[in-house]
Amino acid sequence: MKNRTLPILIAIFITLLYGYLTIYTLPSNTFFTMDNSIRFIHVQSILQNNFKDIYIKYPGEHLDPNFQFFPIRPPWKTLDLHIFIKNQKAYSMHPIAFPFLSTYFYKLFGYNGLYLIPILSSLVSLILIYLLANKIIPQYSLFSLLIMGLCSPLFFYSLLFWEYTLSIMISLLIFYLFCNNKAPSKFLYLFIGILLGINSWIRIETIILSIIIPFTFYFIYPKNTLNTRNVIFLIVGFTLSILPLILYNHWLYGSAISAHNKYVIKNVSDVQSISSFYSMLHDKLINFYRLWFNGAVSRINNAILFILTFAIFLFSIVQKYKKILLFLLILFLLNSLYICYRNYLHCITFITGLIPVVPYIIFILLVIKKLLQDNHTKYIKFILFSSLSYILFTSIIADSDGGNQWGPRYLLSVLPILIILSLYSLSIIKSSSSHPKIYQGIFFLLCLFSFFIQCAGFNLLFQGKKSQLVQLKTLENIKSKVVVSYSFGFSTENASLFYKKHFFWVKDQDSLEKLLSLFVKNKINNFCFVSFDESVIKKNKYKSLRWNFNKIIKEKGYKLNNKIFVSSWYVYNEFSYSL
Repeated sequence: MKNRTLPILIAIFITLLYGYLTIYTLPSNTFFTMDNSIRFIHVQSILQNNFKDIYIKYPGEHLDPNFQFFPIRPPWKTLDLHIFIKNQKAYSMHPIAFPFLSTYFYKLFGYNGLYLIPILSSLVSLILIYLLANKIIPQYSLFSLLIMGLCSPLFFYSLLFWEYTLSIMISLLIFYLFCNNKAPSKFLYLFIGILLGINSWIRIETIILSIIIPFTFYFIYPKNTLNTRNVIFLIVGFTLSILPLILYNHWLYGSAISAHNKYVIKNVSDVQSISSFYSMLHDKLINFYRLWFNGAVSRINNAILFILTFAIFLFSIVQKYKKILLFLLILFLLNSLYICYRNYLHCITFITGLIPVVPYIIFILLVIKKLLQDNHTKYIKFILFSSLSYILFTSIIADSDGGNQWGPRYLLSVLPILIILSLYSLSIIKSSSSHPKIYQGIFFLLCLFSFFIQCAGFNLLFQGKKSQLVQLKTLENIKSKVVVSYSFGFSTENASLFYKKHFFWVKDQDSLEKLLSLFVKNKINNFCFVSFDESVIKKNKYKSLRWNFNKIIKEKGYKLNNKIFVSSWYVYNEFSYSL
């Protein structure tokens, strides 16, 4: 028990650090991305509905009953992928479990309560990775906790109102129960199956892991009556917990595989010719490349990272030319240093690549051939094949790289396993290499680089939320409750005001004229039109917005009272009715 006091204290300390950064350092009532803010809008709506309904209430519905100007719009300027309209009600197309659970904590603790599940999930995950590492690589068990807490994207995602740390915790618990199952019990496998299904309620992409795990277990472990029975109980447990989700998805979205994933299937089914197939294949390869190698520095740097990773993989398979392999690893180290330097000092965008954000996993490739040999325990092979299969299939199936994120969010469920496998690979290298200290030093430096990359992610998050707070406070102080914009993300960027203001979205001049007619008819005497700054409109991607909204608004009888330049992006134009 004494031996476990220190890791538990360290886990608590790291978790308290997460809490401190979230509550006392990062600006409150602001969110990292549209995915986070829609979940918060959903939480507010569930609370307003007194937990009796799950649709998203539309404050402007009395003016716009057909949802023609509904403000929550993704970049594609449609309702698809974020909001689903059914029976004149708006439903979130994101998983329901996390926002519904979070509503209770929001009701009790306000804004800070939103982060209770993400942070507590991280605490449990840190304890679990220590316990699992203590079984597989006891000499590195404490180190695994530190790496996961400070040198992995868990750091970043613990500070967000997002369900990823909860999914990481459940996935890690599943692997821990598998590897620590000293006395196999059918009821334990039933419970693990239920956990697999529950994880799919949290993050739908983990259904891939739920399919992979029973297959991997069946082929890795001896094919006897006992293990066949265990696989059956796994499947039964998974079916029991996933069936309600399938029925829910079918009832609400008309798709058993969820609202999001039906578009992945649709994109594949839409392939009708060789050219469209090649186009889809091209998109998949680009997406795969971004999920693994995009370090948010430059295309050349990403290409170098890809070449070095592939070369290390090839030379490790050959198991010759060890000096060349070490040389390539040093080049990889230097490249990771450059990625770290650029992101730490000049961080302007998001990292979507797995290898740039956790470069130490390259050690898995260094000994991949040895890991595939038969002289390792069954659970080592089990976690190896399960985790690598998951990231491979998810990278192929995923329809995008995930957008704004810090590390590939679709692959996070097996992040702790990759950390353990990296440390296990280091232990193999140390016992077989003639230069163990060099390899150990490289591993330590890669972990250090990863720590600074996580710090860069925090800084990017802080700066983004800081500028968001400025526009939030400015909008809050504007007298009018009616806000109109052609920016698809403006209402979600101000999610804390979604039920304090009436947001509307217009896509072009015609829709603005129709909305203004509604304003005049319903005697809306003042409103704020949020436009882009002229420097933004000059960009080619926004050339469709180069129309004179002032002229259209004035023709409807409104005059401009005030113009506030909030940031390099937005201008708040306050109008009032003058006729």
